Amino acid sequence: MIRHDAYTPFATVREVSPRGAVLHVFGDVDLTTATLFEEAIGEAAGDGSLVVNLAKCRYLDTSGLTVLVRERKRLGARLRLLVRPASSVFRVMQVAGLDRVFTMVTELGTKD
Repeated sequence: MIRHDAYTPFATVREVSPRGAVLHVFGDVDLTTATLFEEAIGEAAGDGSLVVNLAKCRYLDTSGLTVLVRERKRLGARLRLLVRPASSVFRVMQVAGLDRVFTMVTELGTKD
């Protein structure tokens, strides 16, 4: 399934793999797209594990962080984030202290 907002550069693609679902996020996660982001996570997670792939996410603001924190509370350890170490998204996660809260991987298939 592909979800996108016609007015902002944001899209998600859900992929099902043997290890669980992966939600690929493209573009910007901000106040205008946070609701779509949250809906996409909810639909992709179902009852299993979910990796939210933020490697192609260009921008993540506090609205996106709020969504991630809410989903972490709901899904617990079933939610993992794929983040490029040198990216602005990783830096935002570090500044917010969320790099110590979330299980973060740098590639799909990485074991915890």
